[in-house]
Amino acid sequence: MREIIYNEIYSKLNSLEDIERISLEYGVEKSTLFSILSQKIVRKVKINYERYEKMIDKSSSIIETSEKLGIPPVIVARIILKKLGFGKKRIRKIIKNPFLLDNEEIKEKLALANPRIKEEIIAATATDFIFSPIAQEKHRKRGQYVEEKVKAWLERKKISFIREPEIDNEKTPDFLLNSSLTVNGREIFWIECKALFGDVNEHRYYLERQYRHYLRLFGSGMVVYWYSFLEDIKDIEPKLVIKDGSFFR
Repeated sequence: MREIIYNEIYSKLNSLEDIERISLEYGVEKSTLFSILSQKIVRKVKINYERYEKMIDKSSSIIETSEKLGIPPVIVARIILKKLGFGKKRIRKIIKNPFLLDNEEIKEKLALANPRIKEEIIAATATDFIFSPIAQEKHRKRGQYVEEKVKAWLERKKISFIREPEIDNEKTPDFLLNSSLTVNGREIFWIECKALFGDVNEHRYYLERQYRHYLRLFGSGMVVYWYSFLEDIKDIEPKLVIKDGSFFR
């Protein structure tokens, strides 16, 4: 995707309701737009989290606050639970299972501070398409799907490989090839899969956290951004070949 198109889409894409219209307008797959939207919201939350904490009171309504301030409801729930005195581990457990709040001691504690919080957390986890346990599980399954597609492609090409769990190294790519593969005139020795859209921020983040390490250990490789990528990221690290899902179909 060209940067000028990406910037236009990024500025217009603010909710799930925008995806259908923008997909028709730009001819971009809905799955790609969903990935871009998710990344945009996650970045917004990271940048503004401290400000959100100041804006939200422990007695706030999760759903009303989420709609009013445009904050994902599970993030609102986490902030309120923190202000009610719950620690990080307990908050994670409550988000996964709001019925933990039925404990008599906890119910008594919440009776005055935020009596409807359990029902609102249930509603929040049902509607939050990024931070809810269901959304996180869907993201994990998308990652598995992408890896299985790449695995099937390698097997069709009769290219032998070792999977990440089989490699005795702390940081390893998803596929380490037993013999090199030539793609776009470059020999590659490994493949890393990402079930997301590859923009500059995502690419630089993973370049520092993963790809440079793989390059030092194994040589040049391929990064797969399944839901497409910005053309400009190809020039950031010349030892990497960048492909999207269409390459494997």
